[in-house]
Amino acid sequence: MKNLLYVAQSLAKSFIVVILVAFSASMYAQQASLTVQGVLTKADGTAVEDDVYTLTFRLWNHPDATGAGNKKHEETINNVETVGGVYTVIMGVNGTPLAAGFDEVYYLGVSMNTSTVELLPRPRLTHAPYALGIKGQNNTFPNTGPVIGDAFRAKGGPATGGLGPTANGFSFQSPSGNDSGGMFSEGDNNIEFWAGASKRVKLTNTQNDIYGQTVNFGPFISNDLTVNGNSQVNGSQTVTQNQTVNGASTISGGQTVNSGLTVNGDQHINSGNLFVNGKVISLNGYSFSNDGAYDSGLYSGGDGIVRIYSNVDRVAEFGHYQAYDNGTDQKTSSIRFWGIQKGPNSPQVEWDQNTGELQVDNSSRKHKRNIQDLTDDYRLILKVQPKLYNRIGYPDSLVELGYIAKEFDSIGLTRLVFYDRGTGEVIGVNYDKVSIYLTEVVKDHEAELKKTRVEIAALKAEVAALQSANAGLRSDNSLLQKQQASFSPQLEALTKRMNALESNGAQHERK
Repeated sequence: MKNLLYVAQSLAKSFIVVILVAFSASMYAQQASLTVQGVLTKADGTAVEDDVYTLTFRLWNHPDATGAGNKKHEETINNVETVGGVYTVIMGVNGTPLAAGFDEVYYLGVSMNTSTVELLPRPRLTHAPYALGIKGQNNTFPNTGPVIGDAFRAKGGPATGGLGPTANGFSFQSPSGNDSGGMFSEGDNNIEFWAGASKRVKLTNTQNDIYGQTVNFGPFISNDLTVNGNSQVNGSQTVTQNQTVNGASTISGGQTVNSGLTVNGDQHINSGNLFVNGKVISLNGYSFSNDGAYDSGLYSGGDGIVRIYSNVDRVAEFGHYQAYDNGTDQKTSSIRFWGIQKGPNSPQVEWDQNTGELQVDNSSRKHKRNIQDLTDDYRLILKVQPKLYNRIGYPDSLVELGYIAKEFDSIGLTRLVFYDRGTGEVIGVNYDKVSIYLTEVVKDHEAELKKTRVEIAALKAEVAALQSANAGLRSDNSLLQKQQASFSPQLEALTKRMNALESNGAQHERK
């Protein structure tokens, strides 16, 4: 039997494998590869016969682990040629791209032919000497994805055409290839921003200079406004185009934005009014209007509650309400709507998972098309088992009763399951429709019960007829017994007379 060994570099019994990693000087992405060189020997230490073998290589993040989470790459290379036991392969170019990111320590495992047994210990992959200068202490150069560095010093050149500075810096290239802009430094404590081969902004430790730009300071901005930090406006602010705030936005007075408003951080509105026919209703919030009435908006209804008004009326409320659980204060979230359902006999409101809208459940035939009978196996509903459970993130005291949607899906009750429209993942049970299947099961049971009742009635009639016939037989049997009782004395007398006659006959024959 041939065993897979790695040649020892010394007389010691430690095993090594020669690892060569080939890098390209090209600045563009290419297929990563890893060159591995080793020696195949028999159990007695001699080289295997010159031949071709199948070898499987694996990269592990642990010297001994065998779990799927520890295996970062695996590939099998056929027809590996050996000369004197020595072989050389290149991983990553045989139809199996290198899957490992090379952002952690790896150990190489090798097995031969169909065997999955690897010789331990697995050799550890180490750095090439000059690669240590690139890696540093915390920099990351993965096989795929972005390069990550703690810090870097840019020593780039001027922008395209020599129009930029001659100082150290960094040019940025657009998708079209233009790199006439960038960030440079002409000295200590100096940062310059260039665009279109021209200096636009210069930042120093004493002053900030803006070149060739027009900046409108004040509450009125006639074009787009972009704020990369916090925005605080103590008076009115009017922006006729888009407003983008990448930090927190605090506005103590009114704000008017005639186009889009984008806030990537927090936005605080300290006061707002709801105007109704000239009367001001004091609410903290924001009013909207197309006709100048300002009778609709978004307001605060108290701690953790947000209300939506439309045409003076409250139409919805989103709340984080106070609740009590065994005397302990709790917070519960809910959404409330006004004006959708007016009484106990009104249709219920349902969520349309296709449109994302709330709507009244309308079952009228005139609102439906393509009506056809449902022919599912309703009795499958009898296979599901209700469960008691706790939701993740909620206390154990909140025990719920329900079904597991995956069980409905696994037995074929797909019409009673909600699926994610994007991924197809099972997300819930359509409890409202479960009663439809249960109703059909009840109807089947009712039909079977009716059939059983008819069969029972027929059996009862048959039993009554048998009982009547049995009574007649009993009467006939009683009469026969009486007749037999009257015949018995006569038969006994005849028997005696026959015996007497036979005795007399015998005597005459002897005379």
